Amino acid sequence: MRRLLAAAWDLRGRRDSAARYYAQADSGLAVDISVTTAETSTPDSVSFDLAILAINRKALPARPIRLTFEFLDRQGAVRATRSMDLLEMPPTSTHPVDLHVSAKDLVGWRYRPT
Repeated sequence: MRRLLAAAWDLRGRRDSAARYYAQADSGLAVDISVTTAETSTPDSVSFDLAILAINRKALPARPIRLTFEFLDRQGAVRATRSMDLLEMPPTSTHPVDLHVSAKDLVGWRYRPT
């Protein structure tokens, strides 16, 4: 899936996003991470919330991992970071996680195993 996302970003000319997804595809991340909701409470809010779903699609348990989320402003600068630990996940299971950061003018995020 990540390779398809990387190819899509590459076709759109977004080489930085494509490189990130290619790196994630090659990292051997044991679970898929899906952001289901990203929102601020008001346009001038200083808080940003992400609802994340970790999915183990494999028939084997996924080993514990630590992820770091970086929250970005319009220029791509990191304005806030949050780390989270995912414990071992049983086969074919999901785990919802909510992340909250306090920062203004956030427009995007990225994550990586740490």
